[in-house]
Amino acid sequence: MQYRCLPIGLCSWDFRIMRDQTIVACTRHDWMTEQGSIEIDTKTLAVVKHGVMSGEWSINVGGEAIATAIKPNPFTRRFELTASEKSYELAAVAMSRCFNLKQDGTTVASIAPDHPFTRRSSIQADDSMPIELTAFAFWLAVLCWQRDASSDA
Repeated sequence: MQYRCLPIGLCSWDFRIMRDQTIVACTRHDWMTEQGSIEIDTKTLAVVKHGVMSGEWSINVGGEAIATAIKPNPFTRRFELTASEKSYELAAVAMSRCFNLKQDGTTVASIAPDHPFTRRSSIQADDSMPIELTAFAFWLAVLCWQRDASSDA
């Protein structure tokens, strides 16, 4: 499946994720924390960071985690994700802002900005990938972009 990811505003880190001109999800990043939310249909999934210095996030529905992400090394752009008892790895492609989500070494989703000077992006995901996990991986990639932009300032 091909998704288009469009920032909500010119300087926004919040996105609309679209498929065939239809909004399928919206991501939101809290202004002061590394938390936020993902809206899919009428559901709001809370993205929770487990401690200020923690490298662990989860997406929660009704207080229950449906997926988790751990950043094992603070100096790399790599996360270990777990959802529905399956393990994934989200990692940046060297020297770029692109990310690949892999399961058992096979790429199941790719996230890429349209070009180096924009936040507009695309996601190419296998049909088997649930939108919740795809949107969570995108949310984490945007978090890395946001951190990079903050460190450049």
